[in-house]
Amino acid sequence: MPLLTWAAASLVAGLLLGYAELAGAGAAIAGVIAIAGAARRRRERLGLAAMLAGGLLVARADEAHRAACRARLVRASAWRIVLEDAAAPGAYVAGSVEQDGCRVRATMSVTRGVARAGEVALVRGDASVAPRGLRIAHADLASAAPASALLTLRAAAGARIDTLFGADAPLVRALLIADQRAIDPAMRDRFAAAGIVHMLSISGLHVAIIAAAVRLLFVALRLRPASRARRRPRCDRA
Repeated sequence: MPLLTWAAASLVAGLLLGYAELAGAGAAIAGVIAIAGAARRRRERLGLAAMLAGGLLVARADEAHRAACRARLVRASAWRIVLEDAAAPGAYVAGSVEQDGCRVRATMSVTRGVARAGEVALVRGDASVAPRGLRIAHADLASAAPASALLTLRAAAGARIDTLFGADAPLVRALLIADQRAIDPAMRDRFAAAGIVHMLSISGLHVAIIAAAVRLLFVALRLRPASRARRRPRCDRA
């Protein structure tokens, strides 16, 4: 694999590990690669370790910025929110707040106002800090800007999934369009008990990038997979 590809994979792996709150594991991997590179005087491995560490630092800095944004936005009196679903009184919808140089997730229970999926709505309500963004109760919203074509398409895809898959639609939504909000907690618990709950949130691309990071570690340590030729026993016919 070209060195440039390894460098890109190292950076992206660092970002993923940082956002997944696995910075300690990522730092350990970067340290092992750096030590192996220094011991063998391979400067390119030192560079790959630096790319991995850089990805970790960028991810953690971004998470710190998001935390500061949540603390600042929760004190605002109104928010401009890009809606991911159609909103109406009684609905519980999600979106993203984009103001004051911040962009964070938001979920809200709507008590007044109607808006289409993808629209930018001006929202007022009672806000509190959630683990990944804001939670707004008693949301009163008014349409403030036209709908986003991408989010409108995503909402249409979700509605089509609901029509085609019926009771299985929440699982299909999670796997295809990364919408986990309708997943039954009992189903999530069953996935967790089976040790595959990550399948609800991790795409194949993420798995491939992490696998590339692990392979990078093996290459730095000069570990090679053992190849074995297996022969099937022949059955002599009488």
